[in-house]
Amino acid sequence: MRIQETLLGVVVYSLVFRLLWPQETESHFFSTLNSVVTDLNSSYYTLLDNKKLDNKSLDTSTISNVQTKIYKLQELLSLPLTGSHQLQHQHRKWRFFVGVCQRVQSHIEHLSQGQNTGSEQSQTAYSEKDLRTLASVLLLLDKATTGDGGNNGNSHKALRLYIQEHAAKLKAPLQENPSTTASLTQQPMLSNETKARLRNAFKAVCILLTCMGLWIFIPLPGGTIFPMIASVFANVIVSMPDSMIKQAFWGTLGWGAAILIQYTLVMPGFTELWQLAGFYGVNIFIIWKLCESPSLGIQKVLGGNLLVVLTMSALQSTPSFSIETPLLMLVNVMICMAVIRFYTGLFASPS
Repeated sequence: MRIQETLLGVVVYSLVFRLLWPQETESHFFSTLNSVVTDLNSSYYTLLDNKKLDNKSLDTSTISNVQTKIYKLQELLSLPLTGSHQLQHQHRKWRFFVGVCQRVQSHIEHLSQGQNTGSEQSQTAYSEKDLRTLASVLLLLDKATTGDGGNNGNSHKALRLYIQEHAAKLKAPLQENPSTTASLTQQPMLSNETKARLRNAFKAVCILLTCMGLWIFIPLPGGTIFPMIASVFANVIVSMPDSMIKQAFWGTLGWGAAILIQYTLVMPGFTELWQLAGFYGVNIFIIWKLCESPSLGIQKVLGGNLLVVLTMSALQSTPSFSIETPLLMLVNVMICMAVIRFYTGLFASPS
């Protein structure tokens, strides 16, 4: 039955994801990137025409629209990219392209502001040198981001070398977006995201090994339930913020006590199937209503899972209401939480 449920879930998810709403991060990223490059070229030609026609200026709404798309590209790169081969394995490359777009956009905005001052000398100064630099960058950027889905390695290297050699000619104020402009020439070996993932992985291994040691050297009852719970919690909870661990600890204690009270005082009196269905329906409704705030999302998960796990014996064809099994399960969960709380404090982020 479990295999059938899993296969059914995979089939339904695949059909919905591929047929009904086939939105992928990779396709959305590349379409937005091509749109940004097109808009930057359009802004460049507007500045070029302004050199010839004094009555033409760059629309501020165009600048704002391009900047919004660049922010969208940065957000897409910050999402989990497990479903995108190019964005996941060439993350630094595409972040560099987005950084170049940001630098070019800031440069165009800088030239537009100098143009609006009305100084004829400043307009002549930028039209001769700055527009030529801008044209070269846009040409290399267009070649690097188009053709074979942006996999042109030579164009990528040429763009990077040109940016390193002519970075001073792009008059983009560094204080507007220092994280993007400074990273064009100097990029760390490991990003903050990679360091956080390595720290979480090491923390999960330590939690799992500690729980395995407790299970081997201390006669914990319950058989293989304890290492199974530890392996699940070690992979799930460590990726959450550190503040969530304390909330999960008290949530487990609170929901466990409330469910066990109902398990011992209310459920033994059920004689009909609709009573059992009503019991779970009312409890799920209360849990989701009390924890509807996004900050209490972990409580909804804990409350729903504990409701099913601690009352599992009542769902058998011949119900049993022994308090030993749910108490044992709750004790195992609390021991895992204590181990997780210890390593969370030990590997706390410096910030």
